[in-house]
Amino acid sequence: MWRLVVVSFCIALLSGCSSLSKDECLHSDWEALGFEDGAKGVQINQIQEYRQDCAKHGVQMDLARYKVGRKVGLEDFCQPHSGYSAGRSGYSYRGICEPELETAFLERYRDGQIVYKAERRMRDIESSLSGADSKINSLARSIKKRELTLLDDETTSKERRNAYADLDNLKRRLYQVQQERQRYRHDVEHARREFREAEALYGL
Repeated sequence: MWRLVVVSFCIALLSGCSSLSKDECLHSDWEALGFEDGAKGVQINQIQEYRQDCAKHGVQMDLARYKVGRKVGLEDFCQPHSGYSAGRSGYSYRGICEPELETAFLERYRDGQIVYKAERRMRDIESSLSGADSKINSLARSIKKRELTLLDDETTSKERRNAYADLDNLKRRLYQVQQERQRYRHDVEHARREFREAEALYGL
């Protein structure tokens, strides 16, 4: 029945699991756990972590049963559709698939990587564009504040000189950021187009 367990592809778990409690070490279905780890593409070094966790509680994991389950789980993981999902999610493949399954897996894994990297580039540029917009708004508020200082009859001569100097620097910086924003606007459109093309060419 354990082979019927529905396992979601969860990249957050691929970097390692939380420590096992004494109760988990004593009562875990090691074959089912091995299957789940294999189906998620969890690296083989996870075994050492389980061993260490259980050793702290004076319990020995059932390595043989774990490996049986893991082998079956890996057969599910090392399929082309899982290869694409792994690459698309940014999973780092480290040669855990058997040779007879690895070629087809890697073909779709690399397709997924292409789409993942295209989306990541797009998101990075979108973030830079958003950051430029925020800087422009902040600089505009600072410029407005200095202009109000200059219009205030109670502003001293020294305060006016400082305000003029600040305005000059702020406007220069504003121009620079506006130029950066123009480049980001161009780059983000290009990156979005590349992402759409990658999805159409390599996606599911």
